[in-house]
Amino acid sequence: GAYVLRLSASDGALTGSDDVSVTITPSGGDGTSTSFSAVQDAYTENGKNVNNTVLRLENTSRKRISYLQFDTSALNGSATSATLRITQSQDLSSGIKTVRVFQTTNNWSESTVTSANAPAKGAQVASYTGSISSGMVLPFDVSSAIGGPGIYSFIVEFGPDGRDVTFASSEHATASLRPS
Repeated sequence: GAYVLRLSASDGALTGSDDVSVTITPSGGDGTSTSFSAVQDAYTENGKNVNNTVLRLENTSRKRISYLQFDTSALNGSATSATLRITQSQDLSSGIKTVRVFQTTNNWSESTVTSANAPAKGAQVASYTGSISSGMVLPFDVSSAIGGPGIYSFIVEFGPDGRDVTFASSEHATASLRPS
């Protein structure tokens, strides 16, 4: 199974949406997959908290960093693999882009995270560098960050050349776009 978080964006000139998925396969050899929804998600824009219907990434005129947290407490045993997927669907820009995923601690809240109290970036667990085409799925192997049942948080950000991309958050008005 896979968890999908669809995020949408529009800046008046560009429109698109992206999906974020986490798939966790428990150990035990039975090949069973378990999907988990984000229990918290938010982003900061130029250091200020934004917790609404979208998550954003940008590293140009505005610094936007997204935070995602997953509760895998229902996992029965250790995970053999875990994948975070981001699917491009809005704000498509040409050129080579870098998207990075970092581990972080769980000491943040979607309603209060700012640059002043945001958790520090831990180890970079995955990245993608290349062009991003419309509807492209970017799978990130986050297995090194998921050991088994627990709470896991990630910071997702663009590299230095990253233009704006928007995703639907768990608060999005359209239920089919929310994390599930």
